[in-house]
Amino acid sequence: MDSSRNNLPNIIKTYFDNTANNTYVLGKYDIPVPSNHILITSYNGLLTPSNNITISSINVSSINGISPSILLGQNNFHDTFESDLIVSLPTGKTFGKYQSGQIIPATGKTAKEIIFDAIKQLQDPTPSLSFNPSIIPFNSSSVPIQITILYGINNFGATIQSETLNFIDVDNTITNLLITNSTNDQATSVHNIILSSFRTQPLKYQYYIKDTDNSYAIITSSVTIASYLPPTIALSINTVDREIGDILTHITGIITKQSTNVPLSSYKIDFMYNDNITTYSDIQNVNITNDTSIQQFTHNPTELINTTNNTYPNSITYRLQVIDSYLQQQNSFLSQTYTINFYPYIYYGSFLDISSIVTSGNSILSDGSNIDINKIKTLLKNFNNITGLTINTGTTNNVFVIALPISKILTSVYDVDAYNTNIISSFNVYNKIITTTNNNINLDYNIYIYTIAFPYSFNHILDILIN
Repeated sequence: MDSSRNNLPNIIKTYFDNTANNTYVLGKYDIPVPSNHILITSYNGLLTPSNNITISSINVSSINGISPSILLGQNNFHDTFESDLIVSLPTGKTFGKYQSGQIIPATGKTAKEIIFDAIKQLQDPTPSLSFNPSIIPFNSSSVPIQITILYGINNFGATIQSETLNFIDVDNTITNLLITNSTNDQATSVHNIILSSFRTQPLKYQYYIKDTDNSYAIITSSVTIASYLPPTIALSINTVDREIGDILTHITGIITKQSTNVPLSSYKIDFMYNDNITTYSDIQNVNITNDTSIQQFTHNPTELINTTNNTYPNSITYRLQVIDSYLQQQNSFLSQTYTINFYPYIYYGSFLDISSIVTSGNSILSDGSNIDINKIKTLLKNFNNITGLTINTGTTNNVFVIALPISKILTSVYDVDAYNTNIISSFNVYNKIITTTNNNINLDYNIYIYTIAFPYSFNHILDILIN
């Protein structure tokens, strides 16, 4: 045997140890090694099988349809690699999952292990959770939650090894839930849970799955608690802009709960006057449990009017307060208010003659007391911003009247059709006490009257300015 031949390049070939199906022609330097199913071939010398072979390179013709070349440095091959490998491949080529420039963790691994590692990249399972119901009504007490688990095992040939479903409460208490009806990609569970009153925190569930390749996944999902919805309330009263003294009010309303599991507790209707929020006075206080229609009733707080001292309210505010079991726990209430504002009238207009506006007789007394002022009244709503008041004279009238509370002053009257002349000096002024229609409140007025001998031949517009 020429042992020097062992230093020459050798060719290693794999083969199946089945001479019935495979025929190998051995040269005089070819030595079969049945235990490893390889042929060690030397070009110029005889070889002795050895477990310590120096490899200068390995040329792999095909692995899983890929034709990579792996360039190795001089290594002593003791069945496993002694260092990691660096992949060096042309652009676009890969060695299984490894790309050019990547390091293969080959240290301590056999070639078989490296190949298996290259062609198999472990993937975690892909689980999901769904719930029925997915949203729980607010203030539910006991709810069965149907939980459906879907999962996919993504490693080829692997199966599910273990799984766990937990309920994690707000105090981090963990309850392990029974998983049933498990198939190859689906499982179910039912969680019968008792909920505390007015709970708002969601119900949190965590699912863990592990496959036979030890790949695993953990997901967390929640069942939502619906938000609290307060009752809807609608307070209704008659006209909110009225003459001073008109305090008789018709009140009705509707209360409707929006959170089914939250019973109503009570409602109260109270009022205040002149924006004095510290003096609300009760009118009604009623216990209720379900949707309620407040039957119409009247409220006439005549105690607010003193005709002797001539005192009266400028406004009255009505408030509807509603409490349900949740608001009661929160020491709170729901409310709605309506405010009635009381105004004086102003009076202005164009008349045929003096007899049109006097109670009796054909002359105006010096104090104007016989003027029937109610024939020409208009409610003054924008008391602090009076604009746009005009009188149309017509072609048959010759008496023009403007009456204002003494807190207001007539500053000018422009005759738009007479070159915009200010005719304020043509008005005579009379002071008069006017009594309101309701509750006989006496109000102090100045009455301005302008009289012409003959009607205008065409209509004139008188533009009134009030300070």
